[in-house]
Amino acid sequence: LDVNYFNEQHAIAVGAYGLMMFSYDGGKTWKKHYLPVVDQNYDRDDLELSDLHLNSITIHKKSLAVIAAESGYIFVSHNQGKQWQAIKSPYSGSFFGVEILEDDQILVYGLRGNIYKFDLSSNQWKYIESDTNELLHASLINRHGEIYIVGYGSTILKSSKGGESFKKIDIDSKSNFTSMIELDNSKLILTGENGIEYLDQ
Repeated sequence: LDVNYFNEQHAIAVGAYGLMMFSYDGGKTWKKHYLPVVDQNYDRDDLELSDLHLNSITIHKKSLAVIAAESGYIFVSHNQGKQWQAIKSPYSGSFFGVEILEDDQILVYGLRGNIYKFDLSSNQWKYIESDTNELLHASLINRHGEIYIVGYGSTILKSSKGGESFKKIDIDSKSNFTSMIELDNSKLILTGENGIEYLDQ
C-alpha cells in the first residue's frame, strides 16, 4: 500500500495484514517480513496485529519511521524498522496517512476527517479539528513548512501552524484526491479519478 526509503539502498514497503517488504539493494530484491512488535501497547482482546492493514509509512532523518494503520493504530520504529512499538490512539477508525513533524510530533489522519497529533515525548494524543467529514488520504509538508492534507470530496486542508489547526481551501473540483506533490514553482499537483489538477500555494 506504500513504500519509502531510509537511504538509497534500504527501502521498506507496507501492505495488507501486517505485511512488510524490505530491500537492501535499492529495490532490486525484496524480503518478506511481518510486523515485528516489541512494545505491545494495545489491547489483545481488540484484534491481532496480523489483521491490520498498514496503509502508509513515513521516514524522518533516516532512522525514525511511523506507519499509519487500521483501527486507530500507529507503529513507531527508531531503528530503521527492526523493531516497532504499537500505539493505540483514541480513535477506532483507519488512518491513511502520517507526517512526522518537529519536536517529536506525529500527525495522522484518515476516515471521516479525523486528524490527530501524537507527542512521542509525552505519549499524549490531541484531536485536531478539520471541518470536514470526508476521507483524508494524502499529505505533504512544503518548502515553507506548511502542511497540506487532501482527500475525497475535493477536500484540501492547509495548516501554517504546525498542524495545530487547519483551514479548508475551496476549489472548483469534484475529484476524490488521493496524492499530491510539490513542484519547483511552488505549485501543487493533485491526483484523483479525474486526473491531474494544479493548486497555487
